[in-house]
Amino acid sequence: MISRLRNTLRSGYVLPGNGGFWCACAATVEQQAESLGNQELLSFAAARLTDPLIQLGVILLENSPGNDSFFSRLALIRRVQKRFIRSVQDVGATKFYSRYYDYRNAQYAVLALKTTEPESEDGRVFHVDEYKSMISAIRKSFRVIQLLLSIDRHHIN
Repeated sequence: MISRLRNTLRSGYVLPGNGGFWCACAATVEQQAESLGNQELLSFAAARLTDPLIQLGVILLENSPGNDSFFSRLALIRRVQKRFIRSVQDVGATKFYSRYYDYRNAQYAVLALKTTEPESEDGRVFHVDEYKSMISAIRKSFRVIQLLLSIDRHHIN
């Protein structure tokens, strides 16, 4: 779902007026990250992904400083969108997540765990606890974002 979120922002169809959704998304992702404890990788990723979402929500809710015009806010939104997309790429979320889950399947967040320990990008074999804790963190973050993005079935004010 991080890919879906990134693609939504990349599309450029996010306009001033629906900032509550992005604020809620940011708050929930941050809350989930905190509840997972000391997960350095997840904390780093959540910080990089949550901060632009909060900024985007604030801009869309017209709480930005000064008397910004619609077009100046729109330009700022575009800048934040690009920053979010760069953050996803910097964090490596797409590669990291696709290593464990099949993006073609809508239910990839609930797939069974792999029984073998995978190698990381640098060829290092993950320790069992490290691997299991990352899998748990990924599954939880995907479930949250999947729920938040189910806007076809839920009305968001």
